[in-house]
Amino acid sequence: MDLQDKILSTVLDIQQDVKDLSGRMARVETVQDRVYDKLDGFMLLVNRHEAEIAAVRSSLRRLEERIEQLETVRA
Repeated sequence: MDLQDKILSTVLDIQQDVKDLSGRMARVETVQDRVYDKLDGFMLLVNRHEAEIAAVRSSLRRLEERIEQLETVRA
């Protein structure tokens, strides 16, 4: 095999490797998009729960204040 054949063979191998790599990168990008979508959903859920916890804490604080007022009136 002469030098030109070796170079051509190497170039063809590199082209195939690049095609394979492009396919793999496309799959990686797809998986990355799905991970980001799931992460966005999770963060939305966390934010919603934080808002609900804040509302429950506020309600509890108001109830404690009302109980405190009732205990003061009874005493």
